[in-house]
Amino acid sequence: MSGEAEAKGESIRRPSVRSEGALLTAGLATHLNLCAVHVTTVLEKQAVAKAEAGDHDEALALFERAAEACPESGSVMNNTAQLHRLKGDADSARSAVDRAVELELAWVAAHEATDRIALTGTWKVHKTTLQKALTQRAVMRRESGDTDGADADMAAAAAHGSALARAITTGTNPYATMCHAAVSTMMGPKEGEGAAE
Repeated sequence: MSGEAEAKGESIRRPSVRSEGALLTAGLATHLNLCAVHVTTVLEKQAVAKAEAGDHDEALALFERAAEACPESGSVMNNTAQLHRLKGDADSARSAVDRAVELELAWVAAHEATDRIALTGTWKVHKTTLQKALTQRAVMRRESGDTDGADADMAAAAAHGSALARAITTGTNPYATMCHAAVSTMMGPKEGEGAAE
């Protein structure tokens, strides 16, 4: 086929050595990133199992290795925060959950305009991690007496799709509770409808 094109005087566009090198580099970077994500997932699962078995020190070591392998993993940071809470280390827990929220907000913002169908699984993982991190930080803030911060985080979690946060914010916001009751009353069956006879 290339002979036909050349015979017709058409030039065949071949990638330059430079663009081939760039493609190879980009492909290698993508491959290495996928490897890091896989290693991180394995380490994170092992860490969770250790934490559930009560081996908090080994779990923390595994979470630290996972964070080194993939420092942009909000999931690792959120789970690390949970482990620090279990160990009673509120300062480390807060630092880890703040980092988890920061990482996931950055990821969501960077991919907001991306075709979400192409990112379906990845999008869901990051949104879920963000919801969990915001909810966990809200709980920490409430425990430390920062009710305004807790309410803000819970509202943000609800805005990012957390059904739990939505239910909690509705339950703690008297205006939302009143509005919910009014809408339920208006949307309920009309007099004489829906009653079993």
